[in-house]
Amino acid sequence: EKNNSRSFSVYVPPNFCSNGAQQQQDVTLRIILATHGYGGKPAMEIRKWQDVADAVNAIIIAPMGTGSIANQKLGWNAVECCGDPVLNETDDLDFVNGVMDVFLHQLGDSSGSSSSSSSSYEINSSARKNIVHVIATGFSNGGFFTSLLGVTEDRPEWLVGIVPTGGYQ
Repeated sequence: EKNNSRSFSVYVPPNFCSNGAQQQQDVTLRIILATHGYGGKPAMEIRKWQDVADAVNAIIIAPMGTGSIANQKLGWNAVECCGDPVLNETDDLDFVNGVMDVFLHQLGDSSGSSSSSSSSYEINSSARKNIVHVIATGFSNGGFFTSLLGVTEDRPEWLVGIVPTGGYQ
C-alpha cells in the first residue's frame, strides 16, 4: 500500500502581524503559492522566495508534490509532465485547492466571496475585510503545474495571477 500523505509548508514574514494585520481596517493579504520542480521540495521554494516575501510582506505557501515510486522524486501532474503523478493521474489541482481552502478558512470565517469590482478574494473577519491576492509560481514541473492552475476551466477565485518560471504550457 502506498503512502498518500501530503503536506504543505508555510512561511510568514517576521513583520507580518505588525503591518496592519491587527488593526480594525481592511487588509490586503499577499500570498505566494510556490510549487517546486520535479525532484524538488517545498523548503526549496520557501528559501527561494523568502526575501521577496519579506520585502512585500507576503505569506508563502509551498505544497508538496507526489512522490514517484521508482525514484522517490516529488512532482506534479501537469498533464504533459512529469513522472508518476502524470501516469497515476494524480489530482494535484484538487490537492492545491484543498490546501488553499484550509489556509483561507484559518484566516477568517470561511465566508470567502469573489469581489466583483476587482480580481480579488475576500474573507470577512470580525470588523474588517481581508482581501486576498494569491500569485502562483513554479519552477520547471512546478511551472507547468502553475500554468495548468491558471488556465484550467475551474480556475480558483482566489488566484489573481501566475508566474511560471523555467516551465510553462
